Amino acid sequence: MNSKKKIIILLPVYNDWASLNKLFKYIDNQAKKMSINFNALIINDNSSKKSHLNIKNLKKIKKIEVLNLKQNCGNQIAIALGLRYLSKKKNISKIIVMDSDGEDSPFALNKMLEILGKNKEKFVFASRASRKENFILKFLNNLRLIFTFLMTGKYIDYGNFSCFNFNNLKKIINQKETYSAFCSSVTKFSKIIKVPVKKEIRYQGKSKANFKFLIMHSLNIINVFSFIFFLRSLFFIFVSFVFFKETYILNFVIVLFVILNCINLYLIKTQKDALYFDRFVKNTVQLK
Repeated sequence: MNSKKKIIILLPVYNDWASLNKLFKYIDNQAKKMSINFNALIINDNSSKKSHLNIKNLKKIKKIEVLNLKQNCGNQIAIALGLRYLSKKKNISKIIVMDSDGEDSPFALNKMLEILGKNKEKFVFASRASRKENFILKFLNNLRLIFTFLMTGKYIDYGNFSCFNFNNLKKIINQKETYSAFCSSVTKFSKIIKVPVKKEIRYQGKSKANFKFLIMHSLNIINVFSFIFFLRSLFFIFVSFVFFKETYILNFVIVLFVILNCINLYLIKTQKDALYFDRFVKNTVQLK
């Protein structure tokens, strides 16, 4: 029996099996250069397309499991469910979380793992050193970063792509916030270190980072820091009342923050339900 501890790569996927196949090839090649082995856990977010994985020629990815969900839960809940599944396992040394579409560069794995080796109590996140979206989307994303910073005090210019030691999983696994926004939950409950990594272009299809995605992502981040957001909302309403008492700006600010706080309360209520693991998981399949 092999008791050597494993490095697990957690990959949520919804229909994008072709991109995942390509990503596995790149990860396998990187593992050869790094002289290490990986295992993989795929979180199948109730894909409508039948899975088709080409794993025969993979040499350094030794074991692949698929966690099939009963319903489409979205990227963040899928990650949280995968982490909860791994938390019950043994012989895991490190966990890597990355998206399966190719935007998270497998060529950054070596650098991130090296930094983790020097910062064992921290979560290492890939911050976006450069992005390849169009100008309008970049502009909207910058507005999102500024808005969420003003409302939470956190400048979260990073996403799911991260690595951390298995022992640190206990810091976030039982927090309901992890089901809202993984990176924000880690920021709230643990220490992080950011590594500049260029965001790559998806292997196939269009990026999911559209206007709707940015709005929902902002709301999920705010949800994690709900109490801080509530206090800052009161502060901005107070400032508006003092300086813009005779204008429509005060009414606009009040209405905006009342709406956002109502949405925030709704998200808090719904995300708690995701803590019931068995409700969402259909089965697990070992492929390799």
